[in-house]
Amino acid sequence: MNNDPKNKKPQDNKPQNGDDGRQGRRIIFLMVAALIATRPLAHKMLDKTIVPTNADRVLHHTAKVTETIDNENTTGAVYIDGKTWTARSEDGDVIARGSMVTIVRMEGVKLFVRKEREEP
Repeated sequence: MNNDPKNKKPQDNKPQNGDDGRQGRRIIFLMVAALIATRPLAHKMLDKTIVPTNADRVLHHTAKVTETIDNENTTGAVYIDGKTWTARSEDGDVIARGSMVTIVRMEGVKLFVRKEREEP
């Protein structure tokens, strides 16, 4: 045996399968791509700044007409839950001020209402 340092061959630290570290780079690339792809979904699910609308509070409830509702003249307002809303008649009828109406639907900031039946 020759212990002379000059005769030693440098050891090859490369993987035996010829991979050259490509597999590790692929795994890191896939992990980063997965994080980028799922970030918007996770952000949306964790966003606590979503403000609920008033729609669930007023739909199918009774309101008082504060301004005569006339679809042809684009006038009308109702008061419900401490707020005054722009209102339109669901069936096109003119509804007098002071009448009680039921809120049928909401489009944007307008409530569509139907006059309540008057008790005999």
